[in-house]
Formats: sequence, structure tokens, C-alpha cells
Amino acid sequence: MVGAVISILVVNVLSEITKAIIPTARPFVGVADNPGIWVPFSYGSFFSGHTATLFALGVILYRKHKKLALLCFGFGGLVGVLRVIIKVHYPIDIIGGAVVGVLVGLFAIRVEPIRQLAD
Repeated sequence: MVGAVISILVVNVLSEITKAIIPTARPFVGVADNPGIWVPFSYGSFFSGHTATLFALGVILYRKHKKLALLCFGFGGLVGVLRVIIKVHYPIDIIGGAVVGVLVGLFAIRVEPIRQLAD
């Protein structure tokens, strides 16, 4: 459980920092109106925090709840594809989010036993 909380926090912090450092315009900017969601125009698109969060949770759940983990991976992919379709992200944003999510999930798994030793 702690690993899930750690991964969500780390993914969100990394997402905010990366979007500030790499200010990639969203696909709809300059091409179409905002697709009906609130996204600041100066807010970067790389990487998809939604996809990263679901992939990180999938990695953490995989050890004990494989079916639930596979649902997380599936929903992460589906959310990513839908965000490309509505022109909020580029495909590379989704791939980057999946990679970051897996890495953060693996990191959270490694940190969990260290935390238990300290208790």
C-alpha cells in the first residue's frame, strides 16, 4: 500500500517537473480549439501523468494481484490512446508515461522493504 502512495506521489512530481522543463505544446494548440478539457496552453504535454500513474500501480500490484495489475496496464494503454485521439498528448508522451510509470513502480517496490526495516 505504501508503495502505491509513493509511486503516485513520485509520478505526479516528476510529471509536473518534466512538463515545466520540457514545454512541448499540446497537439491541439494552434490547430484546433481546446478539446473540451481544461489544459493551460503553456503547460507541456510530455509525459502523460495519467498513463504513468496507471503503469506504476500496475507494476506494484503485479506481485500479489496479477489480474488487477493487468487491468491497470490495459486501462493505462486505453487512457493513453484516448488522450492521443482527443489531441491532448502525442504518442511519445504516452510511451514516455508508460516507461516512467514502470520505472517508478519498480523504484517503489525497492523502497518498500527499506521502509519496513526501519519500522
